[in-house]
Amino acid sequence: MKNMAESERNRALLKKRFPDLGERIAVLSGIGGVEVVETKGGDFVPAVTTGDRRGFVHSRFDPAKEAERFIGVIDAAAYDLFIVFGFGFGYHVERLLDGMGGDSIALVIERDPRMLKAALEMRDLARVLGDERLILLLDPGEDEIANALKGKSSRRSTLILHRGSFQTDPDYYGNVQGIVKSYLSTKEVNIATLAKFEKAWASNIARNIGTFTGSPGAGAFYNAFTGVPAIVAAAGPSLHQSIDFIRANRNRAVIIAVDTSYRILRKRGIDPHF
Repeated sequence: MKNMAESERNRALLKKRFPDLGERIAVLSGIGGVEVVETKGGDFVPAVTTGDRRGFVHSRFDPAKEAERFIGVIDAAAYDLFIVFGFGFGYHVERLLDGMGGDSIALVIERDPRMLKAALEMRDLARVLGDERLILLLDPGEDEIANALKGKSSRRSTLILHRGSFQTDPDYYGNVQGIVKSYLSTKEVNIATLAKFEKAWASNIARNIGTFTGSPGAGAFYNAFTGVPAIVAAAGPSLHQSIDFIRANRNRAVIIAVDTSYRILRKRGIDPHF
């Protein structure tokens, strides 16, 4: 451990900003698997051995200069949401926070809790952890990633893959990157759809409001069909294969159709109940 006071301050800040992470780190008994090496300049960098390969997560010569070059190629003014894959010992994250705007957000995803624990013990990360623009996730699931990105779809985002972290577990970071890309692309499609159809939706709602307010609502059907079979008709190849079956049982079951299958059923002389 480099400095007990710095380490305690780091842990206190982590627990204050990210209580769940603070608890997870507190119960770790050590940093097994993460080797800490001191550079000639007095900095500390982690090394991880995978199989017979020992790899440094940051430069073993000058991690601060490496981070400056790495982040320096990013046009910080062009974005206000930076999604970083890999925290390591935080050299690149520190440089990113220095260069990005005051209302920007840095969302950092780290896989290994031992890596984070080692970073807390070996570096003064008070400025990084105390920065309100930082969101730090530790081995998050899809729901946690979605929650962290919720409400940020309108931001100008860029993905930053930290090579040293990626090399410690390519499969993990590749998978997480795919999850984030999928979430962001879905949001982009939703926003584009809203922009295209919002006027039509508003117009249709206004035209149908009288019918809506005069209708009894879904509650009128609760328990109304107890014991009655139901056929849920979705669109797709299976619908065409099931037309005869649906027609034969239209008076024996409740038929529920999605919007795309409704027209197909009507053309075949079948009137869905819902």
